[in-house]
Amino acid sequence: MQSSASGNQYDAESGAGDKTGDPRRTLRAMLVRQHELIEEAELARRNLLAEIAERKRTEDALRESEARFRELAEVGPQFIWVSQPDGTLEYVNQRWIGYSGLDLSATSDFRQLARAVHPEDQLEMTACWGKSLATGELFEMEARLRRADGVYRWFMIRSVAATDEPGCVTKWFAVSTDIHEQKQSQEKLRRANRDLEQFAYSASHDLQEPIRNVAVYGELLSKRYGQELDATGKEFLAFMTSGAKRMEMLVKDLLAYAQSASMDGAVAETADATVALEKALSNLVAVIRENDAEISYGTLPSLPVCAVQMQQLFQNLIGNAIKYRKDDERPRVHIMAERSGVQWLFSVRDNGIGIASEYRERVFGIFKRLHSDGKYSGTGMGLAICQRIVEGSGGRIWVESAGAGMGSIFHFTLPAGTAMAAED
Repeated sequence: MQSSASGNQYDAESGAGDKTGDPRRTLRAMLVRQHELIEEAELARRNLLAEIAERKRTEDALRESEARFRELAEVGPQFIWVSQPDGTLEYVNQRWIGYSGLDLSATSDFRQLARAVHPEDQLEMTACWGKSLATGELFEMEARLRRADGVYRWFMIRSVAATDEPGCVTKWFAVSTDIHEQKQSQEKLRRANRDLEQFAYSASHDLQEPIRNVAVYGELLSKRYGQELDATGKEFLAFMTSGAKRMEMLVKDLLAYAQSASMDGAVAETADATVALEKALSNLVAVIRENDAEISYGTLPSLPVCAVQMQQLFQNLIGNAIKYRKDDERPRVHIMAERSGVQWLFSVRDNGIGIASEYRERVFGIFKRLHSDGKYSGTGMGLAICQRIVEGSGGRIWVESAGAGMGSIFHFTLPAGTAMAAED
């Protein structure tokens, strides 16, 4: 066809007008373009509807999730708080409102909320909460919260940050659990333990002098008048003297037990376990020479425990290993330590007479002695003191043995703390 006067042609692909003068081609091109636009509009409409439907589903799911959360928050016995990333409060459950008498608006007021916290706990709570907001770290502390009638009760308060994929805090969820009865029970137990420890200390200290007098006068009686006594009298005198000596040893061990209890949790410095062991061996030098005992040890760490108690722990365990030796074998004791997570695991291995499985727990009891035939001296307090020291330092102690004649391994754990570990 001839072109129009302008000389332009219609481009069906681009939608430009056809100037050839053929109306049918122009109409056809226009219909094609119209169809394309309709399809594009329909696709856009469908995408928009899908987006709206997805947004509605998300909003419905969010509302349902929030409804479930609020239901759960009202069902449990704890107080629930929800805060924005900056700490601005946006939700408190009814249990908190009923307990404190403060609704969401009042709880959001710092001055009113501060009055709900015990004065002695306010500074620590403010500092800890500020640190958590700045770092996103877990907030956790025990504090006393004021009831509407003015009574304070102890609570464990924990607040955890919810984060998005980049790791930014989106919400803070806090839970407070009533631990008042538990705290009261712990305090009563602490008071009872202090009273018991004080009694044991006083009793053992006051008993030492009269027992010592019995032992001394028994020896004097034996020296001055022993020749005048018949066999029965000498036997009675021997019973009296040995009994007094045993009682004196028992009282000393009881005093040591009371002293170890009074030092529970009191760590003034970091103890070098190697130094503590060497001091224990120095105290045991006579026993070691008398029994020709062989003592060896690996590299030991420094750790946050009482140095004196660490020494006493080694001294009791090594002395125990030498005491319960085999008659026909040189006693050998090896001490080692290895890191196990946040703790150090110590092992004291010996080649002694061993312990039957049914007695492995009993040996740590107070005044518990497995041998009463007089062959082995002692009061049954040594391992009880060891257990008290280890557990008072936050660790655990136990014994392993393959049976009679197979030796024993006493294991105990102690917290590693932040002390530098020695190289293995």
